This record gives sequence, C-alpha cells and structure tokens, in this order.
Amino acid sequence: MSIGIRLLNLRKEFDKTQKEIATQLGIAKNTLCQYEKDTAKPSIEILIKLAILYNVSTDYILGLENEIGAKTKEAEKQELEYKLFVFKKK
Repeated sequence: MSIGIRLLNLRKEFDKTQKEIATQLGIAKNTLCQYEKDTAKPSIEILIKLAILYNVSTDYILGLENEIGAKTKEAEKQELEYKLFVFKKK
C-alpha cells in the first residue's frame, strides 16, 4: 500500500477533510492532495506531524508496517541485516 493510500485511509478514518488536515499541518490543501495521490512525498517534518496527528508510527505511513505496530517482512529483514552489519563492525 502506498503512502498516499495510507494517508487517505487515515484521514477518512478520522472523518476529516483535506482542508482540516492541511490546516492542522500548516500546509496547503493542494499539497495534502498531492501526498494522497502519490504525486509528491511529505518532508520528514510533515511525516512526523502526520504520525502524531493520526497516532501512528512513521513506519506505518511509510509502509514498513502492515498494521499499526506490525512490521512488514521486508522491514524485519532490513532491520536484521542492519543489526548484523553493526555487530560485524564491533
């Protein structure tokens, strides 16, 4: 699931309009629309604000978790590879 679809679904779950969310984030409604259509990506600052606003992790918004708090197999694999890389350096 793309970032845009996740953002759209979260906004609908909260029963909010694009204008309401954009105002809370301090961005233009058109910018939020672009995020939801996957024609633009949110900055790290906006990503963090979205995660706080929707009470989810940034990993969930980015698609690294399939469910809130549940990592995807790809994310688990990348995390394990990173840990092994760091362990080898010690």
